[in-house]
Amino acid sequence: MTPNCLAAVAKIHVAQARPTNPLRVEDQSAYSLLGSTRKSPRTWFNEIVKLWIDCKVDADKPIIYSCFHITDKTRVQVTGIGFLNEEDPDSLDFGKFYMGSVQD
Repeated sequence: MTPNCLAAVAKIHVAQARPTNPLRVEDQSAYSLLGSTRKSPRTWFNEIVKLWIDCKVDADKPIIYSCFHITDKTRVQVTGIGFLNEEDPDSLDFGKFYMGSVQD
């Protein structure tokens, strides 16, 4: 395994073991759903690893999201709350969330 792959696997296990805001079954289902949209479908675990490696290749900061939920579902605004399992928690500057369908 490559160092990036090992780092992703280690962070997944850390995220699962957190006493608060762990990577839950609901999160795994969301990553599975995302993985199922790919040209070559993958499991939730492999989807997280692939996203992690893609971020590292692009020199971005990989993050595993957990306990994400929507708090305000009005027509003009959607408010979401999630927990970030970051490689380097002090280095996150900004990010984007995309809701809806995606394609490779």
